[in-house]
Order: sequence, then C-alpha cells, then structure tokens
Amino acid sequence: MTDLLNEVIAEQKRLGMNDSQFATFLGVNRSTWSRIKRGQRKISLGFIGCLMSKLPGLETVVLDHMYELIQQRQRQVGSNE
Repeated sequence: MTDLLNEVIAEQKRLGMNDSQFATFLGVNRSTWSRIKRGQRKISLGFIGCLMSKLPGLETVVLDHMYELIQQRQRQVGSNE
C-alpha cells in the first residue's frame, strides 16, 4: 500500500465516513474508491485531481507520490535503452 493511499484512508477515518460517503465526498464512484482502497486499481490522475480539490492538506503526499511515479517511469525507460 502506498503512502498516499495510507494517508487517504487515514483521512477517511478522521472524517468518520464509510466508503460510500467518502466516495461521494471525493466525487468518485463508490466502486472506484473501493477498488483503489483494496489495491485492485491504481490511483489515476483523475483521482489525484479529486484528492487535491477535496483534501488540499494531502498536497505534499500527493506530490511525493507523483514524483515517485515519475522516477519509476524514468527507470523503466532507462532500462529499455
């Protein structure tokens, strides 16, 4: 589980929301949030946009997550050369 996902789940708990309430709060489908939470779906840029608009306090964690994704991609590209 990623640091970002851990932080989002902690925020959900802090807000006292169940999955359905939290998905509605974020503006995503409940099944989308459930699959992300269970690790069955990757965090998309669209989901990150929802997080940034609804949970701006997670900005640093979101940016760290995006930076790590960029680094992973650069390593993949570098190993294919």
